[in-house]
Amino acid sequence: MAGQRQSIQRHQHRADLEMIGIHRADSPDQGEEQDQQTRESQMDAGFNLYADADARVRFQLVTENGDVLLASNAFENEDAAIAAIWSLREAAANGRIVDLTGVKPENHTAG
Repeated sequence: MAGQRQSIQRHQHRADLEMIGIHRADSPDQGEEQDQQTRESQMDAGFNLYADADARVRFQLVTENGDVLLASNAFENEDAAIAAIWSLREAAANGRIVDLTGVKPENHTAG
């Protein structure tokens, strides 16, 4: 009974994540081992959450055709990764573009 309850909770959690544009996968490069639903969800542009080899949570921002635009650092848990995704979404929507193409790397300072 407890296993069934965990399965239902996991399914609901996945649905909640997908509703806000986050797709959950066991690994970004499992290819044929991924189920059909995961492969189809990755055809949409969005964020893919996955656990790395050290069981830490990472995410990728992918295009509709599966190109990875951004790969995150590792996070201790899913909540921290999701918080980072929300921060990234806000920064992308409201952030300014700064052209640093003419600046030498040693002269570049963040901020």
